[in-house]
This record gives sequence, C-alpha cells and structure tokens, in this order.
Amino acid sequence: MRSRHVPVTVCAAVAAVVSVAACGEDSDDNTDAKPKELAEEANDITREQRTVMVSGQGTDAQGTPQQMTACMAISPDGNTSSLRATMTVDGLDAEVVETGGKSYLKAPAEFWARQAGRTDPASITALASVVDGKFVVSESDGGQESVGFFDGNHDALVKGPSTDFNGTKAIPLSWTDADGVRNTVFVAAKGEPAVVGQVEEKGQERIETTVTGAGGPCDTTAPPQEQVITQRQVQESLRAHT
Repeated sequence: MRSRHVPVTVCAAVAAVVSVAACGEDSDDNTDAKPKELAEEANDITREQRTVMVSGQGTDAQGTPQQMTACMAISPDGNTSSLRATMTVDGLDAEVVETGGKSYLKAPAEFWARQAGRTDPASITALASVVDGKFVVSESDGGQESVGFFDGNHDALVKGPSTDFNGTKAIPLSWTDADGVRNTVFVAAKGEPAVVGQVEEKGQERIETTVTGAGGPCDTTAPPQEQVITQRQVQESLRAHT
C-alpha cells in the first residue's frame, strides 16, 4: 500500500515479523526466488498477521519534512484494510483514520491554512472555529481495497541484489506506478519473505517506511459523527473571510 499523498490520505505499510534461520543449511534463502512469487507470498503473510505497525519519514512533493507512525488492520476476509496514523508535517501534528471507504483527518487550523495558502491570522482564526477537535472527512483514494504493498501487476516487478534495509538483509522489488512514483519494497532475504520496509520516490518526494511490528492492537474505528465535518465546511469558513 502507498504511504504517500499526505495529508489527503495516509496509507500504511504492510509486513510481518521476520523469521530468520539461525544456523544450519541455508534452505530458507529467498534470493533466487522470482519477484512475483516473493510478492504474492509477502501479501499472504500480511493477511495472516491481521494487524501491522509501521513508522515512516521523508519529504513531500514540496520538500516539506514529514514523519508518520501507523497501524493497519486487515479485514477478516483478507481483502480490505483500515488504518489509524499519526503524522507530523512541517512541525504540525495530525491524525488520520481510514475505514469504510472514508478518510478522516484531524489537524490544527495552521495545517489547513498552509494547505489553502491562507496563513494570515484572520484565516487561521476562521479555520480554528471550524476544525479544532474535528475530523475532516473525504472519500478514500482506494488504498483500503488492497492489503499489500504490491499494487498492480506483479509481473512488472524488478528484483535487485540483496541489500541492507535498516539492519535487515533484504531483497528490493521495484516498479513505477501510474502516477510516476518509483516504489521499492524490501522483503526479507532469509526466512519468510515478509516485507520489512518500502521507499517511494518522485521528484523531491521521498518516503521511507519501516515495519515495526505485527499482530498487536489497532483501533481503526471511525470517529463519532459529532466530531466529523466536511471539506465544504472548511472551504466555506475560508470564503466567509475572503
């Protein structure tokens, strides 16, 4: 799954705890496996884990620094996912919930003001009266319809030589998506070929996501209706102070 497109949506990374043989004959070496086989097995491992925890950092398309921690919950049928994430974008904290085909984003007025290019005090005050303590709802970008990093055609994956990904020997599997984003997913080189991380790159935009755990609690319940507002309400608050 994608972890870019902040702040409209934040998609979580997927993986499982890596199991590496400690000794004996290296019968669990994944370096000779075909990329399609590795991707499909990695997705199966993700479904079995049911929940996955990740952290990420990088820059958006404008070069603005951002950080993220997230958990993803897999549906019982293994076909869809939901997530909860906290992120910091250019020093401002935000919270995201994606579930039921909707994305909910809670962020301070300064965050929305920067997105709108309206950082004057009057606009920030107007936004604060609407967004403080509220989640702004929008349609999901489709990330909930997938449970793995490997979107699209697995036959298009390119496997690179084994490398180190944050201390884990991993095999990079790369492709370029329809948006021109270069995706590289790293799967464990030994043991189960679980995903250990991902790098997404396009221009100044670069996000590196690392798997931090799996199988733990992950509450992706949608916020209560009284805490939800629409994008139109945010826009109207700005128009009223134009």
